[in-house]
Amino acid sequence: MADKHVPIRTCVGCRGRFPKADLVRFAATPADILVVDSSGSQPGRGAYLCFRKKCLRLALHRRSFHRTLRRQLVVPDDSFLWEQVRELE
Repeated sequence: MADKHVPIRTCVGCRGRFPKADLVRFAATPADILVVDSSGSQPGRGAYLCFRKKCLRLALHRRSFHRTLRRQLVVPDDSFLWEQVRELE
């Protein structure tokens, strides 16, 4: 019997490859505001991130969310985003 396929995604912070279920998805609202996609089903492109604060800081510093989501974003304070990520963990 074949193993079930596990989708793999890349963390925009550390660039590590992990199963999709082990990452948190970020998306952009129609107003181009970066938000945590807790349901994982918001329309459009998504950016995935590890559950590590270091990865969030790296992604924000490198502007990885802007590049991955292919738009100029309004990014809330990193502590606000981190609190949303911690709630999902």
